[in-house]
Amino acid sequence: MIKSYCTVYLCIISLIMFAQPQKNNPYTLENLGIKSKKALEYFIEAEQLAQRRVFDQAIPLYLKAIKAEPNFDRAHAGVANCYFYSRQDSLAEIWFEKTLALNEKKYAIFYSVIGDINYQQGKYEKAVQNYEKYTKSPNADAKTLEKVNFNKKNCAFALNAIKNPTSEQPKNMGTNINTIYNEYYPSLTIDEEQLIFTAQRPRNAEISDVRNQGSSKLKMYDEDFYVSTFKNGEWQKAVNLGPPVNTLENEGSCCFSADGKSVYYVICDKIGCDIFVSDYIDKKWSEPRRLNENINTRYWESTPCISADGNTLYFTSSRPGGKGGYDIWKSTKTPDGDWGPAENLGDSINTPYKEISPFIHPDGKTLYFASEGHPGMGSADLFMSRIKTDGTYSTPVNLGYPINTPGSEASIIINRKGDIGYYSLKKPAHEGGDVDLFTFQVPEHVKPIKTSYLKATVINADTQKPIQNATLNLIDLSANKPILQKNTDEDGNVLSVLPANQLIGVFIEQKGFLTYSEHFQIEENSADKPQLLTIKLTPIQIGSTTILKNVFFEFNAYQLLPASYPELDKLADMLQQNPKLKIELSGHTDDIGEDKFNLTLSQNRANAVKEYLVKKGMQAERIQAKGYGKTKPLVPNTNEENRKQNRRTECLIIGLE
Repeated sequence: MIKSYCTVYLCIISLIMFAQPQKNNPYTLENLGIKSKKALEYFIEAEQLAQRRVFDQAIPLYLKAIKAEPNFDRAHAGVANCYFYSRQDSLAEIWFEKTLALNEKKYAIFYSVIGDINYQQGKYEKAVQNYEKYTKSPNADAKTLEKVNFNKKNCAFALNAIKNPTSEQPKNMGTNINTIYNEYYPSLTIDEEQLIFTAQRPRNAEISDVRNQGSSKLKMYDEDFYVSTFKNGEWQKAVNLGPPVNTLENEGSCCFSADGKSVYYVICDKIGCDIFVSDYIDKKWSEPRRLNENINTRYWESTPCISADGNTLYFTSSRPGGKGGYDIWKSTKTPDGDWGPAENLGDSINTPYKEISPFIHPDGKTLYFASEGHPGMGSADLFMSRIKTDGTYSTPVNLGYPINTPGSEASIIINRKGDIGYYSLKKPAHEGGDVDLFTFQVPEHVKPIKTSYLKATVINADTQKPIQNATLNLIDLSANKPILQKNTDEDGNVLSVLPANQLIGVFIEQKGFLTYSEHFQIEENSADKPQLLTIKLTPIQIGSTTILKNVFFEFNAYQLLPASYPELDKLADMLQQNPKLKIELSGHTDDIGEDKFNLTLSQNRANAVKEYLVKKGMQAERIQAKGYGKTKPLVPNTNEENRKQNRRTECLIIGLE
């Protein structure tokens, strides 16, 4: 998780408090500017404990030194430093101020540290006051000033954000998800039925056992994945995902594919963290596979997120070539199905500070992430950026208050409807510093584009048994561009995102069966309605027929529209793969218009489809074209929806030799 304090300040305080010069003894009455030998004795002993970071024992000795020598500035600073390192911020602030009252010039750096404490606690106005005092110090150094000025800008942003909240108060996900330990990095299946997240649990101990031990909690923890199912309007008690995904090593930061059949996640060992993938096959998870060297390096890789089409992986890496210590990168699958070279997301997203936890929404166009480098409210905040038509990213937008707080927000996901978000919040140290999962209503200005999904069960039309490994192809019919390809599981099920505002062709193919086709034009205002289908594939045999639902013509004309080409290309492929196959292409109309006109129109449309196939190399003698006009309706022509079904092109198997 993201640290609460800037490392540079810790280093500076350490230099002031703990560094011991090689020459001259610093622990003398003269060097320390005191007169009490007793105070010196207490101070030296306290320093030795503080250097070993035994702060709880050092503080009483510093206090005894102060009692013996009330104006002992180094002892005051020692108390402040011990409280600071112990994350007891309120007490640290008091003692930093006492130290400054004794020697403001020598300890001016403490103004910046107090400012940081105020900043982390959300006391932004007070933080600015202390930052201003540091900037006026003649001993202010450039590196600290850079950080102070950066935080001052964040304070201004935060004060304005609090005055203009963007959302209702986020809600803790409750005891079925959160415990006294840490929960973070949520992942959600596209149908929103399963929530998977990383949880920190004591090794070799149940939660109930540790609760009873009070302050004597075990200090050895393990990171595993837990899963909760949404049922009866609420998230059920989370359970351990189990082996082989969970192991004795630390697993974290998972991202499930849209259908929940693959999980990309991080395994950390003593050397570092790498990204792996496991697939759900035959009702069990496969052994994890480490992704290639384009993804994993000798540096730190984490927080993977797979796009809905499965072709782009976003992740965080500390590798060279970025904008800061931790940047967001992406990799796209190559034609052979492996991961290509990683690409840094660039200056719009990455900064010299830390960017982590990318989440690409199923709409494929809206990116969410956590950053310490863009204007925020303290530590890490959550941001949204749109992917523009040229592939670059818009200026990130802060999700605003009260979603973002002085604490550390990270690992965000947004449901496919774009109205509910899930994220982890690490509370500031003064509030306990624990990490829980929260939900929130997504503000309008940072909502993604709604997406629907197709959930289909593919069965044999004759036997009614599920068909495994049938291929689902989604094609953008307007651009004749592939969107996605995947196979049905052992139960014949397949699930896929359906983007809004596109004419999407759906094709289900399996060797020995006629291709099933369908199309959807999902409007954004209705994208929350999933398409649930049972698809019956017809075996290739004489008399089998299928409707070519993605063949389109101009109104009252027989010119093929370009959106028909993907369907007809697949029909040509089937004929090529089955060289003995003979078919009849039949055209059909509704009952509107004169019978003679409809008969001629249907014949011309059947002829147009045949001509296309012949141009693709199919022998003309294998294809008959026949128009039936209105004579063979599928349903009564009683309304426009029925008439639409009756206006169609069919393919009938008439020969296999």
